[in-house]
Amino acid sequence: MTRATNAKIAGSAYLFYMAVGACNHFLMGRALSAEGTAAKLARIAEHAEDVRVSILLSLLECLSALVLVYGSADRACLGR
Repeated sequence: MTRATNAKIAGSAYLFYMAVGACNHFLMGRALSAEGTAAKLARIAEHAEDVRVSILLSLLECLSALVLVYGSADRACLGR
């Protein structure tokens, strides 16, 4: 791929990474906003759906980080 294409991929991955990370932070903050271990576990049980979505968002965040690395890597670094 050309440098322009790699730059477009890296830019899109970076924006996606930031958006997913912000959503993930918001959802987990809502589920973990309590004092003490028992209260946090109770909040997690109340917001189980948010925690599940947050786990999915964490996986998407990891995937977009890998795409970001690939898109921003120079061809010389990849051995091509």
